[in-house]
Amino acid sequence: GKAFIYRGVLPQVRSEVLRFDEAAEHIKMAGRGGLTKCYCRHETWHLGKNCSAPIDDICMSLGVASDFLIEQGFARKASVEELLTALKRAEDFGLVHVGDNVQDQTTFICNCCGCCCAFLEGINKHQKRALATTNYIARLKQEGCNGCEICADHCQIKAIKMEGDYPVVDVESCIGCGVCANFCPTEAMKMGEREKRVIPPKTYKELMVRLMQEKGRM
Repeated sequence: GKAFIYRGVLPQVRSEVLRFDEAAEHIKMAGRGGLTKCYCRHETWHLGKNCSAPIDDICMSLGVASDFLIEQGFARKASVEELLTALKRAEDFGLVHVGDNVQDQTTFICNCCGCCCAFLEGINKHQKRALATTNYIARLKQEGCNGCEICADHCQIKAIKMEGDYPVVDVESCIGCGVCANFCPTEAMKMGEREKRVIPPKTYKELMVRLMQEKGRM
């Protein structure tokens, strides 16, 4: 999977508009979708774990994938407007948008917390690069920071730690989701463009070819 950035924290000046980094763009391109439970939080709820993030109508399927899930009763049909509202609700809770690592025809967008969700648990418990990043990275302007620690508290992958009076971003861990910048009360935490461009495969076919090549099967 790959992370998407919060639209509200995109840099004002960008060398190029990378639509595949914005979850809302994938929803609009799909034109239809379905809403379902977050199965990760639903599972941990059954195991007695308490998480404040929503479970119902928060994760989504798009396009032909949603057609199948709706037909099978695993999702409910939702309009583009409903899907965008669910996306905003996820951002209000500081959840990370995660979807397919492709440019076109995204089939799902999960809205993940670091304590329950498999995508982010992979980063928190196993390896930093378990998820493809966006083309953005969190950067702090110290002169505007009041040391409130809100950015560190909201980071779902623990990529921000306080060192003295200021938060420090672990650039190797940051996935560029924008949660920290979204909640920064002084706007000292900003999203900047990564030095090296991250371009996902255009289609699933290209993704499968890349994966096979990485595993030495082609």
